Amino acid sequence: MVLINRGSYMEGHMRTGLKIISILQIIAGLFVAGAGALTAALFASGDTSVGSTVEMVTLSVVLFVLEGALGIISGALGLRAARNPEKSMLAVIWGGLTLALSVFSLATEPSVQQLFSCIIPLLYFIFARNVRKSRK
Repeated sequence: MVLINRGSYMEGHMRTGLKIISILQIIAGLFVAGAGALTAALFASGDTSVGSTVEMVTLSVVLFVLEGALGIISGALGLRAARNPEKSMLAVIWGGLTLALSVFSLATEPSVQQLFSCIIPLLYFIFARNVRKSRK
């Protein structure tokens, strides 16, 4: 009979979960930032299907790029925390902040889409917090 230390077993799963969520956030961040760059390129080329006003397209591009950058930062912090739990405090804070913003968004505009948009930040926060606890 093989005895498994449950603590290290769960710690490994939490670190793996954080790595997976972080990689997904980096990929999503790259796609979102790329969509912003594509929108800017289409507008610059004179494509009329993109938007009618410069201000609206500019705001859209800035928000796309900002959201993409935040996803990439979130993923990088999560990967850093998964590699070294001693450096996980920033990932926990970041995860709590993104979760709070997602819940606020859900509270201001309740919908199924907003509910689903809370899942990734919730998982990220749970994994980061548990990785942080495992460092002891």
